[in-house]
Amino acid sequence: YFFWTYKLNIDTINEPAWYGWDSWAVSRAVDRGWLNLADI
Repeated sequence: YFFWTYKLNIDTINEPAWYGWDSWAVSRAVDRGWLNLADI
């Protein structure tokens, strides 16, 4: 879990829109229908 959270943060560090996000926030947004994985 920690590896993937870390990797996600590293992989997206160069994308300003992702600042402040983490895997939990993304997962919750998807679960609530706020974010579509196809749009990422």
